[in-house]
Amino acid sequence: MIQYPAELPLPLQEGYGLSTVDPVRATPMVTGRTRYRIRIRKPPTSARFTFNFSEKEAALFEGWHTWAINLGFDWFEMPLQTPLGLQVHLVHFKGMYTGGELEQVKRWRFSAELEFKTRPVYTEDQYLGAYLGMPLDQFNDGLQSILEKWHTEYFG
Repeated sequence: MIQYPAELPLPLQEGYGLSTVDPVRATPMVTGRTRYRIRIRKPPTSARFTFNFSEKEAALFEGWHTWAINLGFDWFEMPLQTPLGLQVHLVHFKGMYTGGELEQVKRWRFSAELEFKTRPVYTEDQYLGAYLGMPLDQFNDGLQSILEKWHTEYFG
């Protein structure tokens, strides 16, 4: 898998934000009510990023974008901050980046929108573990021992 170059800095915090496509479709009915349904189970998530590169980093970024990821067409792995923490995500560019804009004497600003291959959200097991305050397998083991104790106490 293609990697985001380790020599390049991660995106700036300024303007860093995730946006997810609305997975619900609303249809107004003749009666005045609205019918809601889930249109997509795995809605795509994208994020807008800003990068601040030195001259050398900007040249490396543009070369990497052109030659390593086929003008942004190919998917690549990049460490990104999400509500799940700093993790490596599989992403690709949604269209061409903008920039470079000369930011300082030798600093260049680039902006890009990246799409995540999978939405950065807990799995069901991770969610239940966080909700219950313990990993799901630990909760299941504890529940099973309580039920076994109850069953032997009442049913011999």
